[in-house]
Amino acid sequence: MSGEAYAVLGQNHIKQIFLWQGDRFLIKDGDIFETLWPTKEWFDQNSISETSSDANDFSMIELLTHNHFKALFTGDAQTQAMEKIDSMTGGIDVLKVPHHG
Repeated sequence: MSGEAYAVLGQNHIKQIFLWQGDRFLIKDGDIFETLWPTKEWFDQNSISETSSDANDFSMIELLTHNHFKALFTGDAQTQAMEKIDSMTGGIDVLKVPHHG
C-alpha cells in the first residue's frame, strides 16, 4: 500500500487490519473466507518496497468456501507463495490465476 493510502486511512481514522495465514471470516450461512498467504512470520522476515521486483511475493491468497464449492483468489502471487499453500487448498472449482505484467 502506498504512503498516500496510509495517510488517507489515518486522516479518516480508519483502523488497519492485517490478515495472516489462518485468519477466517464466516460470511453467511457457513460461507468461509480464509487467508492462506502470507504468514505473519514470513512477512516479518521479509521487506517490501514499492519498486521491489519481489512485491508480488506479498500478495494475499484467499480461499472462499461455499458448501462444497471453493474459489481461490491469488492476487499477483509468485510461484514461491503458490507452492507454500498448494497442500492447503484441496480441490478447487475456480482459480483466479495470478497476473504478472
